[in-house]
Amino acid sequence: MQIPINRWQIARARRIVATSARRTLGLSDHRRWSNLNNYRLSWDTRTRQLSEWIPDNSHVIEFGAGRCVMQSLLPHGCTYTPSDLADRGPGTIVLDLNSRPLPQLPTTYDVAVFGGVL
Repeated sequence: MQIPINRWQIARARRIVATSARRTLGLSDHRRWSNLNNYRLSWDTRTRQLSEWIPDNSHVIEFGAGRCVMQSLLPHGCTYTPSDLADRGPGTIVLDLNSRPLPQLPTTYDVAVFGGVL
């Protein structure tokens, strides 16, 4: 008996294979993470929880800034620098953490947030 396969299943299988290959090779998915529609709103809860650990008046850099939700949740007096695979607006440091050598950052920070790896 032959099981019918639809286009969605084929597309999903291709994504799984491509993701596995990227992970094996240590490459980033620029196309996926450059599109803000691929970020889940449910991640905002995690970002809110992380922001509660940041002290007032901290210089913060967020790696994998995505929609830059962290910026609006920071405590009093904090400065925020987004960093991501794609430009997220003024002040963004565009970098791929999977590419070497890593660039020298333009300043020092008190707190680095890597929320996407949690």
